[in-house]
Amino acid sequence: MVGYTTTHRSLQTFYQYDINIKDAFIVERDDGSVFEFVPSEEGLYYYNFTKSMERKKGQQETKNAMKIETVENLQRKFTKREMEAAEKAIRLYVILGRPSEDSFEQMLKKGKILNNPTTVTDFRNAKKINGEDLGAIKGKTVREKQFM
Repeated sequence: MVGYTTTHRSLQTFYQYDINIKDAFIVERDDGSVFEFVPSEEGLYYYNFTKSMERKKGQQETKNAMKIETVENLQRKFTKREMEAAEKAIRLYVILGRPSEDSFEQMLKKGKILNNPTTVTDFRNAKKINGEDLGAIKGKTVREKQFM
């Protein structure tokens, strides 16, 4: 018997058929799910959805997982120039005494800070990369007057 092999890769799926391994079309998606289309008695290939339902039940039990994104993964979404601009925006934000985010964005929009190349987009990118500023979350420290 002559073996027949075919493979194809698109953007989101990969399928293969190799009669030497198994008489079935195997479809693999980017998310890792695998579908196996086997021949019926009439010779048509079909997928048994009961397997899919069993797999879905197993996934529902582990549904309470949390997605954690690291700073390193977030940084990969930005160019080197955007990273540097975001870093400068954070430095400026700290130098100005960590004003509220809205007032800082208004300062940047209206050009209240002279000779400043930082934009609102730079500041927003910095928030996406680093999250909320820890100093702003903890609150502002008020200096008490010293009595003599």
